[in-house]
Amino acid sequence: MKSLFGVALFALTWMVCDCTLMQAQTQNHYLQQVQKATPTLILTSTKNPSNINDGTAATIQISGTGPMVPSGTVTFSATEAGFIGTLANGSVTVPIDSAGKASWVFNLSPGTYQLFASYSGDADYNPADATPISQQVIGPPDFTLTLDSGSLIVKQGSTWKGSLTATATNNFQGTITLSCDGGGSGMQCLSGQPVQMNASGVSHFPVELTTTATTVTTLSTSLVLFFSGFGLSKKKDRYKRIYLSALLSLLLLVAGCTAVRYQQTDGTPRGSYKLTFVGQSGSLSHAVTAVVVVQ
Repeated sequence: MKSLFGVALFALTWMVCDCTLMQAQTQNHYLQQVQKATPTLILTSTKNPSNINDGTAATIQISGTGPMVPSGTVTFSATEAGFIGTLANGSVTVPIDSAGKASWVFNLSPGTYQLFASYSGDADYNPADATPISQQVIGPPDFTLTLDSGSLIVKQGSTWKGSLTATATNNFQGTITLSCDGGGSGMQCLSGQPVQMNASGVSHFPVELTTTATTVTTLSTSLVLFFSGFGLSKKKDRYKRIYLSALLSLLLLVAGCTAVRYQQTDGTPRGSYKLTFVGQSGSLSHAVTAVVVVQ
C-alpha cells in the first residue's frame, strides 16, 4: 500500500509541476508578442488647383517607427464640397509600393473637393486615416483676347495705333501669335510679335493700321513750241522768230490755251473697315473684331 501511495503521489506531483511549467511558457509567449505600431500618413496633391484631366494625382506617404516599411493598400476617395458623404468618381484602392507610397490620378469635373486616404494596415502597423486635404479642379487652360479702349478713327494718310490684351486663364502657359486680317486697298495692318504667356499672366500686343493719302501731280505742256517755227526762215529771220514765239506764248497764256494735265493717285478710300485680330496658341484660337473709320 505504501508503494502504491508513493506512486500516486509522484504522479500527482508531476502533473502539477508540468501544468505550472506550461502556464509559465504560455505567459512568456504572450509577453514576447510585439504590438502593432501606428503609422504616419501624409496626403498631398501634385498640383492645386489642377486642370480637368491633366493627370494631377493625390499622393500619400506612409511611414512607421519600426524597421519594416508599411505595406498593404490605400483607399482614396473624393467628396465634393457642400455634399458631405457624396463620393465623386467612387473610391479607388491602390497598393503601397516598396517606399511606402501610393498615388491616385483623379479625373474630377471642375469644382472644390475634399480628398481622403485610408490605410488598410498590415502585420506591423495599424489601419489609419490621413488628414483630408482640399483640392480645387478648374477648367482647361485657356486665354482671353480683348481690344483695349481707344479711338477707332484715322485720317486718310495717317496711321491708327491700338493694342490688344491677352490674359491667361486656368493656368494657361504658352506662346500666343497674333495675326491681322481685313482692311482694304491702300491699307496695311501690322500685328505685334508673338508673346510667351505664364500662368495668370497678362501680355499686350501693339497693332497698327497704316492708310495712304490721295496725291495729285500737275503736268503742264505749252503749245508755243508747236507754232514757234511756222513760216519763217531759220537764217534770215532769227530775231523775227524769237519775237513771234514770245508773242504767241503771251497770246496763248492770256487765252488760256496752255495744255494742263493732272495725274491723281488714289489713296485709301474713306469709309469703315472691319479688322479681325486672331490670337493663336496650338489648338486654342480667339478672334477680336474692330471697325476702323478712315476719314
